[in-house]
Amino acid sequence: MGPRVFNGDQWEDVSQNAKSSKVAQVPISQSAEGDGTIFVGIPSFRDGKRCAETIRSIFENAKDPDKVVIGVVEQNDPEDVFCLSAYCDFYGVKTINKKKIREDMIKVSKVEGREEKCPRYNQIRLVALFNIAANGPIGARALTRKILGNEEYCMQVDAHTSFVKHWDMTAKSEWKQTENEFAVISNVPAAKSEFSSYESLTGSKYGEIPHQCHVRIADNNIPEFIAPADGYAVGLEKPLLSHTWSSAFSFSKCHIEEIAPYDPFIQYVFGAEQFIRYARLWTRGYDVYTPTKNIVFHDYEPNPDGHDIKEWFKNRRERIRKQSLSRITTFLGIASEEGVNINVAHANLGIYGLGKRRTMKQLQHFMGIDLAKRSNNFANLNCANK
Repeated sequence: MGPRVFNGDQWEDVSQNAKSSKVAQVPISQSAEGDGTIFVGIPSFRDGKRCAETIRSIFENAKDPDKVVIGVVEQNDPEDVFCLSAYCDFYGVKTINKKKIREDMIKVSKVEGREEKCPRYNQIRLVALFNIAANGPIGARALTRKILGNEEYCMQVDAHTSFVKHWDMTAKSEWKQTENEFAVISNVPAAKSEFSSYESLTGSKYGEIPHQCHVRIADNNIPEFIAPADGYAVGLEKPLLSHTWSSAFSFSKCHIEEIAPYDPFIQYVFGAEQFIRYARLWTRGYDVYTPTKNIVFHDYEPNPDGHDIKEWFKNRRERIRKQSLSRITTFLGIASEEGVNINVAHANLGIYGLGKRRTMKQLQHFMGIDLAKRSNNFANLNCANK
């Protein structure tokens, strides 16, 4: 039996002839291989314990950890567990001292020599800010670009992610199989709690790869991808061209951060991150592919310390949030403010606007949605690229 996709309702036979979207130019051939280094960007909101476990999983499961660099954007209260501190604790290395100097103030100081004692400490870059300055996942991911060096590949994950053995070699292999320089390997990760079901030869989900199919239009008129994934693929011989993208796992060449960086001006918004980034990538010529193997697993359980996204969302600045939503609708071409010239508004977005290799109209056709009519793709589903 050949490769198939279950779209949430029924099975579809997969067509794997397409290397890129039919409305795009022929995919750009992959450039000569570089140094193979990988930058892994991780935003963390008051999630130090799981962030530390994620870093340990990255290094311990990489086949060539010397080529891995991690960039952490940590948003914490001084009393929280710090990601790098907890990571070094795994190896018995103390990296910071905390001292309460008054009721509302804690002094944090570093321990000298920590760089030499904590494994691969010098391969971790950090941007740290107070949790009260957090303005949402888009802002945090935008900051990871500030600590990106000259690495060849870029991966982004969440701070509660576990990695399979030799994930680095697998991710590179998946990317190379696309034969597309502008390929992005991405899908909604399977649950960490079901790791054995997916990875064990006798597991009930062995061989299944989560694959998003349905796209719905939210009440704010912004398309949303169904998560957790509403479908899955089996028997893939090479990465499958996808109609969606996931911020929880994305792997590509690092030129993606130069050509389509995160928009730091979209703040206090949750749920809109994935489609707007996907649209900016796609219109610039990037194609997203579901991998043939599971590379990472996501911890969908609540933060063990009781913190969650609602903390920064509850304290959002409503005026800034409304400006962000207006920016998104302008980006989508559905702005309705009187006197606004949509072409001028688009031009003012600059690098944070749409690309010029493909149009938003072509993207809607590719995905089977209609923004003007607020139509989802349920009736035009093409999950297997037939």
